[in-house]
Amino acid sequence: MHTIRALLIAGAICRPAWADINQDIDRFRDRLPEIKVKETVVNVSPKMRFYLPSGSVDLSLRQEFEKMMMDFSSRYDFVDNSMGFNLEFLYNTALPVSFGVDLNDRVDFNALFANSQYLQRSQSMTPYVQYALGKYARVRSGLKFENTFTDSLSNQLRLDQGRNIVGEIGISRNTLQEVAAYPLGGNESLTLAHSFKNLGSDYSYTQAELNARRFFYFWSRHSVEYQLQAGFPIETENRPLSSVYYAGGYRLLRGYDYKEFRGDALISNSFMYHVPIVECPPEKVLGIPFSIVTLNFFVDSAKIGGRDIYDSFQGFKFSAGMGIGYRVVLLDRFPLQLELSTAKAFDSRSPQFYFTLSTIYYTWKNE
Repeated sequence: MHTIRALLIAGAICRPAWADINQDIDRFRDRLPEIKVKETVVNVSPKMRFYLPSGSVDLSLRQEFEKMMMDFSSRYDFVDNSMGFNLEFLYNTALPVSFGVDLNDRVDFNALFANSQYLQRSQSMTPYVQYALGKYARVRSGLKFENTFTDSLSNQLRLDQGRNIVGEIGISRNTLQEVAAYPLGGNESLTLAHSFKNLGSDYSYTQAELNARRFFYFWSRHSVEYQLQAGFPIETENRPLSSVYYAGGYRLLRGYDYKEFRGDALISNSFMYHVPIVECPPEKVLGIPFSIVTLNFFVDSAKIGGRDIYDSFQGFKFSAGMGIGYRVVLLDRFPLQLELSTAKAFDSRSPQFYFTLSTIYYTWKNE
């Protein structure tokens, strides 16, 4: 009984002290600065493209957060058995200069090379510096460190293996807008690459490459899409087998077999004429929904081989074809493009059919 009475007396004595402490805490809390936390908004814009009957899938994903940009792309080909990915990080400064690194890994493991099955792999890392020339143009310079090998699976023989150290410098301009119902603009790039044997590279060559794609409009929204790719070997002492060009198939020179032609030099042209035949109202552009059916006509040409392909206009392979395309937006936010086409090589062979399903552009936000 005396113990309980003592505790009550002690509590009565200590209560004012606890009250003073609580008041001090309240006064301290009132003096604290207020911090407003803003929730991060993440914009993700993946693109996908499916090719049939080759069973190929392309996926690209770009993510920007404050001054950092991450760009990821991957490719898998089920029928021709190849896969690869590319991962790029770019840091933008307050100046027109930005810094980045490009990581690449590519594997081909069931295709024909020198009439035999082969396994080919190349892995590379490329740190680079980029300078902005206005809103659309960029100059980029980097040094690529690559390991590559090519094995013959039929006779278990290594055809090529080495370390490749390549300096690259290029200029590019990009005004392409594919989000709209009718794409606008284009992109162009010119790159010069040189393998430095004196820095430890097992190869020695200098290569120039030009890529261009542009849309031209005439009347009633009829458009011509032109694509050009050119690779010119300025000097070739020794180069890896993984760097040669291929032509034939759904990516380059439709109507021919996949990777039917190969060489150190390439000239490729593609003309596509898009004729809108159905427009389902209401049509929107950047505010999205649109449904458009187009009739497409195309002509592909390519010349591939050694440096001498630039000496004359002879030796081109040609193909022509037509198809139908359908651009639609699902759920007001998910643009899709479907294309069914057939291509006939200017040769004594049967036509080949292609079907592609691709997402043009898609964005969601995590707030």
